[in-house]
Amino acid sequence: MLKDRWRENLSIYRIAVFGLIIAGFGTRLYLLNSIPLWHDETVMANAIISFLETGAPNLPSGYMYWRAFPYTLISAVPASLLGASDITLRFSSAVVGSLTVGLVYLVGRDLFDKETGFIAAVFTAFSAWAVAWSIQVRMYVLLQFLYLAAVFLTYRVGEDFNRKNFLLLTSTILLAIFTHVTAYILPFIAAFYITYRKRWFRFDQRILLPATLILLTLAISEIFYFSYLGLLNQLTFTPDHFELYLEWMVEEIPVLFSLGFLGALLNLRENLETSLLTGIFVFPVFYIYSFHVGGINNRYLYFMMPFLALWTALVIERVSKKLYEKTEIEIDRKYLAALLTLGLLLMGSGFDYNYSEEGYMPHMTHEYAFEYVESHDRDGDILITQWTAPALYYYRAPEYSLFGGEVRSSEYSFNGTDMYSGSEFIDSNEKLVQVIEENKRGWIVLHDTSYRFKPSEMQQTISALEKEAEFDTMSIWSWNSTSPGNWQR
Repeated sequence: MLKDRWRENLSIYRIAVFGLIIAGFGTRLYLLNSIPLWHDETVMANAIISFLETGAPNLPSGYMYWRAFPYTLISAVPASLLGASDITLRFSSAVVGSLTVGLVYLVGRDLFDKETGFIAAVFTAFSAWAVAWSIQVRMYVLLQFLYLAAVFLTYRVGEDFNRKNFLLLTSTILLAIFTHVTAYILPFIAAFYITYRKRWFRFDQRILLPATLILLTLAISEIFYFSYLGLLNQLTFTPDHFELYLEWMVEEIPVLFSLGFLGALLNLRENLETSLLTGIFVFPVFYIYSFHVGGINNRYLYFMMPFLALWTALVIERVSKKLYEKTEIEIDRKYLAALLTLGLLLMGSGFDYNYSEEGYMPHMTHEYAFEYVESHDRDGDILITQWTAPALYYYRAPEYSLFGGEVRSSEYSFNGTDMYSGSEFIDSNEKLVQVIEENKRGWIVLHDTSYRFKPSEMQQTISALEKEAEFDTMSIWSWNSTSPGNWQR
C-alpha cells in the first residue's frame, strides 16, 4: 500500500512538472514578440542568418562570429524550417528556458526533496527575470541550462562515479565553455567537488580522473576557442560593482535575493554536502563578476537564477512545514506551500512582464526606427548609425558607423571597418561634416544614450539637421542638400 502511494505521488509530481514546463513554454511563446530585438540580439541574429546562408557565421566585415556557436546551431533550426524572424530566432531560447524548468526540479529533488524542487521549478517557469532572458536571441539561457546541468552531473559523479556520468559531465562543461566564458571555471569546481566527495586526497591513479577533466577542457578551449591566460589578463579590480549588483537584486528580484540568501544559510545548516556543491558553483563566479570584471550587467548573473530559486524554495518548504506543524491550519501542507509561493511571486520577481521598463532586459526600438527610414529612403541616400547590427538586421548595412566620445571605434573594428556590418567609421565631427557635405541626402539614426555620449560639437552638428521622427529611445535625423536651407553648418 505504501508502495502504491509512493508511485501515486511520484506520478502526480511528474504530471505537475510536465504541466509547469508546458505553462512556462506558453508564457515564453506569448512574450516572444513583445519587444523588438535589441543590439546584441541582432548581432547573434545576423550570425545565425549568415550561418544558414553560407554555412559559417560570417558577418559582412568578414569577421567570423564563432562566439556561443552551440547557441547559433540550436537557434538556426527553427529559422531554417520556418524562415528567419524575431519569433523563429528567439524560439530556441524559449525551448531551452522551458527545459530548464524541468532540470531545476530534478536538481531540487536530488539535492533536497520533491517539494523543494517543484517550488523552485515554479519560480523558474514564471519569474519575470527567468522569462526575460529566455525570450531573447542571446546565449545566456543556454549557459544557464548547461551550468545547472554541470552541477547536476557533478553531483551524480560524486555519488556514483562511472564512465557514462563522467563523459556526460565533460561534454556538458565543454558545451558550456563554447557557449560563454562564465563556464571556464566549471572544470576546476567540478574536479574539486568530485575529489572532495570521493575523498581522493592521496595522489594515486584515481586523482587522474578529475585532473583529466581539467586538462582536457584547458587543451580544447586553448586550441579551438579562447585562451585561459587571455581571459585572466582581462580581469581588473572593480569593487563598486558589488554594491551595484546588490542594489539591482534588492530592487528587481527582492524575493529571490532575500529568501535565496536565507535559503543558502539554511542549506548550510541542514546539509554541508549540498551546501558546498551549490555554494562553490555560485559564489566564486559572483565574486569575480562583482570585483574583477570591467563590464556590469544583470545578464552576467543570470546563471545564478536557478540556484536562487532552489534556495528560495527551500525556505518556503521549511516554513510551510513549520506552519503546518505548529498551527491549526486545516489545509494540506502542499497547498500551503503553493499559496506561499504564489504570494511571493506576486510580491516580487513574479508576473510583471513589462519589459519596456528595462529592469530585467534592455529595451530598444531599432525596429520602428529602421522601418521608418526604409519607408522614406530614396536611392542614393546614405545611412549613418552607431550600432550597426540592428540596421543590418531590420533594414540594410549602413554606409557609416558613427562613434566619437566615450566609446571608441577601435573596440569594434575588424580590418579597419565596423566588425558587425563592414561600415566605414566616423570618429570625429570633422569627418561627420565632410560626409554630410559630400552626400546630398542621408539619415542619422541614434539611440538616446549614443547621442548623449557624443562630443558637444558632434551633437551640435546632428541637431542642426532636420529631426524626422522619434521612437521611444530612438531618434532619426535627415538632411537634403537639394532643398535650400535644409543643411547649414
